[in-house]
Amino acid sequence: MHHFVQANEHKLMIRDVTLKMLLIPLLGLLLPFITGVVVFTAHNNTYLPATLVFFILVTYIIWQLTVYISHFIRHSRPALKSVYYKLGMLVFAVGLIIAFIAGVFLLIWQKLFIGSYQKNTLISASLTYSGTAVLIGLVYEILFLQKEAELESKIVNQLDLERQYAEMHVLKNELDPHFIFNSLTALSHLINEDSQKALLFNSKLAQVYKYLLLNKDKDLITLQEELRFIKDYFFLLQIRYGEMLKLEIHITNEQASIIKILPCALQLLVENAIKHNSFSNGQSLQVLIYLAKNQLHVANNVTGKNGRATSTHIGLKNLSNRYRLICRKNIVVSKTETNFLVKLPLIKPTEV
Repeated sequence: MHHFVQANEHKLMIRDVTLKMLLIPLLGLLLPFITGVVVFTAHNNTYLPATLVFFILVTYIIWQLTVYISHFIRHSRPALKSVYYKLGMLVFAVGLIIAFIAGVFLLIWQKLFIGSYQKNTLISASLTYSGTAVLIGLVYEILFLQKEAELESKIVNQLDLERQYAEMHVLKNELDPHFIFNSLTALSHLINEDSQKALLFNSKLAQVYKYLLLNKDKDLITLQEELRFIKDYFFLLQIRYGEMLKLEIHITNEQASIIKILPCALQLLVENAIKHNSFSNGQSLQVLIYLAKNQLHVANNVTGKNGRATSTHIGLKNLSNRYRLICRKNIVVSKTETNFLVKLPLIKPTEV
C-alpha cells in the first residue's frame, strides 16, 4: 500500500498558498512584539518599516525551512512505520534547527538596529520562534497524514472495485456452460422425439444465444429487453414441453422501460424452476413475473422434485453474487410447500 501512496505523491501535496499568505505576515508582525524583541520607542519607529519587512522575511524563511525538514524526515526514513516516532523526530529536528536559525537572525537584527546584544531576550525569542515552527510542522504533518489516509482509502476502494469486477466477469462466464449444458440436453430429447421440432428449436436457440453473446458483458440492461428475451426463451421451452409450461407477465412496457436488470436473470430463474420441478399435462408448471413492493417477483408453483436433472447449484448462487457485486443489493428467496418465490431488487437508471 505504501508503494501506491508513493506513486500518487502528487495527490498528497498540501495546498497551503492561502495559509501562507495569511499567517506569515501575521506572525512576522506579531512575534517580534510578543517576544519583546521589538519595542515601540521613538528611536525604533524610524526603522519600523524595515523592521517589519525583516521579520516577515525571517518568518517566511523559518516557515519554508520547517516544511522542508518535515518533508525530509517523512521521506528519508520510509521504513519507519511508527507515526509517533516520526513526529518525535520532527519536533526534535525542527525545534533544534529553528531555534538556532532564529537565534542567528535575531542576533543580526539586534546588531543592525539596536547596536547591543540582549541575551535573555534573544533566548526567549528564539525559543518562541522554535515552538511556533514546531506547531507549524505538526500541523503540516497532521494534514499530510489525513490526506495520506484519504488516498489509501481511495486506493483500497479502487482495488476492491477492480477485484469485484474481476469476480463478476468470472461469475458471468459460468452462465455459458450452464446454458449450453441445459440446451443441448433439451435438444437431444427433441432429436429423438420430433426432428421437425428439433430444427425449429435449433433456429430459435441461435437467436437466443445471439442475445446472450450481445449482452453477457453488460452489467445491466432494461427489464424490457430481458422480458423480450425471456419470451423467446420460453418459446423454446414450450416447443418441447407444450402446455406443461405456462408463463404470465404482469408488467407494462412503460414500467419495464425504466427498470434495469442483470442480463439473463430471468432466464436463470425460469431454468431453476424447470430443473427442480416435475410437471405434466395434468399438472403444469406456472411461472409468474410481476412487480410488488418495489421488487421484481418471479414465482412458480412447486410441483415436486424433478429427478431428471442434477443441480449444479450455479444458478441462484450466481445471481445472488452478481447482484451483490454490481448494485450491493441482495435477492430474497422464499419457499413454501406450494410456491417458490425469488424477489429481485429494482434498479432504476438513477442508481446505475
